[in-house]
Amino acid sequence: MEVFGEALVLIRPRLEVAEFDRGGRLRRVIRGGATGVAMTDYLEAALLNEVLRATNYAAPAAVYAGLTTAQATPETGLAGVTEVTGSSYARQAMAFAAPDASSTCANSGTVTFPVCTGSPYTVTGVILVDAASAGNVLLYGTLAASKTIAVGDAFIFAAGAVTVQFD
Repeated sequence: MEVFGEALVLIRPRLEVAEFDRGGRLRRVIRGGATGVAMTDYLEAALLNEVLRATNYAAPAAVYAGLTTAQATPETGLAGVTEVTGSSYARQAMAFAAPDASSTCANSGTVTFPVCTGSPYTVTGVILVDAASAGNVLLYGTLAASKTIAVGDAFIFAAGAVTVQFD
């Protein structure tokens, strides 16, 4: 089985992608060349209402990472996203550690997507969503380099590989 790992840094307006080998060793880091790294209108409105209007935003019980094959701008929700389907694919829960001194949150554990058992697919982006299926897209980013996942391959985010920082 070939295992691919990507590190995604959701920092507007740049994206860094780190590629790991099967042993978890860093193979390369790709910087720049990313587009569409952003917070959705849904989350922007929720945070503005929470901070400026004292309207309670109920944070999701869990955040789920999803893989995309064509990254549109999901400003209007999932309708603007082409998420992977079939091939045993399922969104994966992703927990985050508390913000560090630079106000950056990173995923606190390894997130492994199911091994591809059907048709291969090419991952071009990632979404962070408030539900295991359907739900609201919170954040999204386009990978600087797409990654083809063949039958028998798995896509993995190592602990600390996905970081989110608002500027």
